[in-house]
Amino acid sequence: MLEDIRIYVMQRMVTMNLTGQGWNRYSVCPNIRIWLNMLQTEQRFVHLSNYISIGMSFLVGGMKFEARKMDETFTVDVEKKECSCRLWQLNGYGCVHSVATLAYLNMTPDGPYVDPMYLATLYHNTYK
Repeated sequence: MLEDIRIYVMQRMVTMNLTGQGWNRYSVCPNIRIWLNMLQTEQRFVHLSNYISIGMSFLVGGMKFEARKMDETFTVDVEKKECSCRLWQLNGYGCVHSVATLAYLNMTPDGPYVDPMYLATLYHNTYK
């Protein structure tokens, strides 16, 4: 029984290592890349402004943006990697509001804006 488990784990490690061999040109894993591409198509419905309305006053911030999608309003802070919808903090690879903000700033949503656990280099280090 233990020998079967050992063989299964070894085969899985080899399979996962071979799977990751073709990912060298990507900075993030393919599943995250697919999700980010989907968010990039959805971000066209998000309207951004570089001010945040608080009652009657406005906060003007360098990397803080207000993202509006339909009747919902969210605050995106690019420097802190935070969005008021909390998805960026929860999943580690951004939400539609953060992707729209990064697109507005001519930045890609991968690389430094994705949690390191989703990078292909960490995947390679895990299964080598």
